[in-house]
Amino acid sequence: MKYAYTFSDKVGDAIKIRPYRDSDWKRLRDMYLECDEICMCIPSNYVDVWLKCMMDGFSIVAELDGKIVGHAVISPLNDKEVSLCIYVRKGYRSKGIGSAMVKFLIEYCKAMGYEGIKIVTEKDNIKAINFFKKLGFKFVRAGYGYEMILPIKSDKT
Repeated sequence: MKYAYTFSDKVGDAIKIRPYRDSDWKRLRDMYLECDEICMCIPSNYVDVWLKCMMDGFSIVAELDGKIVGHAVISPLNDKEVSLCIYVRKGYRSKGIGSAMVKFLIEYCKAMGYEGIKIVTEKDNIKAINFFKKLGFKFVRAGYGYEMILPIKSDKT
């Protein structure tokens, strides 16, 4: 598996998708502090705690000219499934960055032998629901939000 790559987004900008590095911390934190809504409605004074918890998983960033424009992390739920959290900075959405990050993580999960990627999104977040459906995610159940899963075939099977 290729652990970093660059692609041209829908407007022709060269976006690099790569694993998170400790040196990204300040730029990643700044991205989340600039947003109005953080994954699962985290208040801005908890961004540091929330991000540190997320770093227990495998984390990637999307970068344009040294600016972090997207972040995604998967965390194991068990030995077969991971949970996904993804965010693309406002002004950079609908350009293919989120899709590229998810596809990168799908390949990573295949290489690691995982069988599914789960996501929970708010029920009224129609854009996110449609985004995940387009990538092949299926509805599992509704609760606080919609739980969706993408079954994946491992490269190890």
